[in-house]
Order: sequence, then C-alpha cells, then structure tokens
Amino acid sequence: MALSPPDRRASPMPRRHLFALAILCLALLIGATAARAADPTASGPVAGMERVSFASRADLGTDAPLDLVGYLSRPDGPGPFPAAVLLHGCGGIQRNTAVWRRFFTERGYAVFAVDSFGPRGVKEICHDAGVVTWSMRGADAFGALDYLAAQPFVRADSVLVMGFSHGAGIALDAASLRPLNGKPNERRSDAPRFRAALALYPACGYKVRQEADYRIPVFIGIGAADDWTPAPACETLLARHHGAAPMELRLYVGAAHSFDNVDRPVTRLQNVLNRNSPGGRGATVGGSPESLAALQTDLAQFLAAETQR
Repeated sequence: MALSPPDRRASPMPRRHLFALAILCLALLIGATAARAADPTASGPVAGMERVSFASRADLGTDAPLDLVGYLSRPDGPGPFPAAVLLHGCGGIQRNTAVWRRFFTERGYAVFAVDSFGPRGVKEICHDAGVVTWSMRGADAFGALDYLAAQPFVRADSVLVMGFSHGAGIALDAASLRPLNGKPNERRSDAPRFRAALALYPACGYKVRQEADYRIPVFIGIGAADDWTPAPACETLLARHHGAAPMELRLYVGAAHSFDNVDRPVTRLQNVLNRNSPGGRGATVGGSPESLAALQTDLAQFLAAETQR
C-alpha cells in the first residue's frame, strides 16, 4: 500500500506568537527611527537632535575645505518642510537652542543648529573675536543652506537663517551682498538662497552692515537695555535701509543681551570684548521670560506674513 506524501503546508502560527512578532517589529522600527533621529552622545541644548557632518563653503570663508558639525531635527512626517539654520553667538551653542528648536518644530520647521567652533578646536570667541572670522561663519551658514537644500525632506526655497549675537551679525551678512573673504556674496542664479534672516541682538553698528544692501526680508529683535550690542545702532540701520526687501525691528523694554536664555540670571561679564564699553570690555547678559514671550509673538507674526509674500 502506497503511502501518501506528507502535507508540507505550514501550520498556522498561534495568535500569541503573531502578537509577539508584531510587538518585536514595532520595537525594532521605533529603535531604528530613534537611532536616526537622535545622537546618543548629544546632551544639553542639542539633546535629541541628529548629529551630521557637512562642508563649509570653502570658496567663501577659507581656502581649505572644512567639515563642520550640525545638529538636525525635523517634525513628524515625510515633509518637505521649511527649515531654520541656527547660528550661535560668541560662546558657542547655548541653551536657547532648545527654546528655538521647540518654537520652529511647533510651526512645522526642520531645525539645523550649526557648530562653528568645535570642528575648529575653539571653545569661544567672546575674549578673542578674531579666532573665527565673519567670513568663516558666513561660509558656514551657506554650507548649511546647501546641505539642507539637498535633503528631500526640506523645501529648498524656504530655508531661514537665524543668528544670536555674533551669529546674528552673520545672519545679517548672509542677507546682504557684503563680500565674504573678499569674494562677492552673490550666489549663482541656480544656487539655493535664504528666504529670510532673523537676527537676535546683532552688532548693527559696523559700517559694512550699516551700508549693506539687504536683499531678503530681515527681522531684528534686541533688548532696549542691551549694552553689548546697543539697540540704537539697529535703529540707525533700519532708518538707512533702502532695499526692496522689508526690514522689521523690535525692541524689548528692560531686556539685556541674550535675553532669550531665560534660565540665565542677569549678570555682568567683566572680561568679554565690548567695543561699546568705555574700557573695551564687560557686558551685561541675562534672560527675560516676558521679553522672550513678546519676541516669539512678534516672530510668529513675521513668519506668517513672510509665507504670504
């Protein structure tokens, strides 16, 4: 009597096994997403952001190529998203990075915080501003723009540049046609361009910034009590501005320099360089929650108007 061949069809997997397998796959997916979205070594203001490398614009800031470090975050979903490049002040990346990351993420922006100091082996330039030049940092800003514009989840025509103190001056430079490293800051017609510049407590008083031709919308926010980068210089800059692109200036009564670092008590830094101090050194810094709230309201209105232009 011939034997029938065995039935090789797989037995159905028990439901408890299917459930366990689904949980495992979900955990692996979440883990992979988290690994992509965050650098486990990042801490402080860049915690939870992805650490990436990108090239500074060697043809603007320096004759040698330089790989920089940036910290990237983006909203949920595939995008494409508008984006904001953040340029730190003379002390490097500060806690306000987390404040502005939250502000922009809530409005659907990707955020890219540039570290101009670490890759150059510099901790700060508050005591020696010439260690990292304006041209170097301008090249960093455009390098970040080129990096973001190449990402499929970024809208290349909707990248803002936002700077703080020293970085705010660089944001103004990126918005103008001021030469960088002796070379014209006019991009090719097919090259990405910043859509707008947001400058928080910039040094407006330099002649090159007073006389610059600003080609994109500019927002300047500064404390009325700022003794490091005094507000009157920005008022003069606004009065002199003659370009077609709008420029908006907002002053915040009683606010000192770096007022968006709200967890920093108002204090006097005795030895920092300050061309506006009688002795050339010393400045007042410190947070103001009230001024930050007013600033964010003003910025939200500026961004809303900008999207309609």
